[in-house]
Amino acid sequence: MEDPLFLKWKFLTDFSYNSLLVNAKPKNKRYDLGKILQKGTKL
Repeated sequence: MEDPLFLKWKFLTDFSYNSLLVNAKPKNKRYDLGKILQKGTKL
C-alpha cells in the first residue's frame, strides 16, 4: 500500500501538470478536466 502523503503529492503534481495542459491547449480543455476528475475520484 502506498504512503498517503506520497499519493497526495503525486495527485497534486499530476493535477498541476494537467492544469498546465489545460491552459496550453484550450481545445482539449474538457478532455483534460475529465482526466483530472478521474484521478481525483480514484484516490
